[in-house]
Amino acid sequence: NVVRAWTFSEATCAATGSATHWDRAKSVARLLWEIDAEDETLAAGLIAETLDAGHHDWKPIGEAFGLETLAIVQGVHRASRVDKVHAQADSGTNIEVMRKMLLALADDVRVVLILLAARVVHLRGLTRAADADRRAAAALTRDLYAPLANRLGVFQIKWELEDFAFRFLEPDLYRRIAGYLDGKRSEREAWISNVVEDLRMALQAV
Repeated sequence: NVVRAWTFSEATCAATGSATHWDRAKSVARLLWEIDAEDETLAAGLIAETLDAGHHDWKPIGEAFGLETLAIVQGVHRASRVDKVHAQADSGTNIEVMRKMLLALADDVRVVLILLAARVVHLRGLTRAADADRRAAAALTRDLYAPLANRLGVFQIKWELEDFAFRFLEPDLYRRIAGYLDGKRSEREAWISNVVEDLRMALQAV
């Protein structure tokens, strides 16, 4: 199914001239593979990202890839509505209610994994976006997606989601901390270089 989903997604994006969607689909699939997602999840992730390119005919997808893959893709499609709900919510909206809403719409853990991977890929593409767009995406990530990644124990994705949320919401503090860590890293590297040199000289003297 993964190979056929790859071929389907590539062909669909090529037919619609959506190179960006194809790049996103590949990135989502690669991230899912890195967290050892099963084949059905990889296939559904590819197809779900391709749907953004304008392909919304469910029947051929079910016939080509089976009802299980179709159900996952439809789950991703349903759960994506939560993004709009969050954008329209006021500050008093209960975030926990929205998390439960997302989990209810995404009633299969594989759907949530795809959503998390897609969120990471989306954030990676926002590094040069407008500040308002970055902050909106970061708030959604902080409120919904990072906590879900934590609950599922997908720590590789959780770390990246939290890093982007912090980077976009608190850019000045993020830069200061990054600079501090870079400085410490230079000190560690210098210490290691000195130790290596001392060992090399000691071995030559033997």
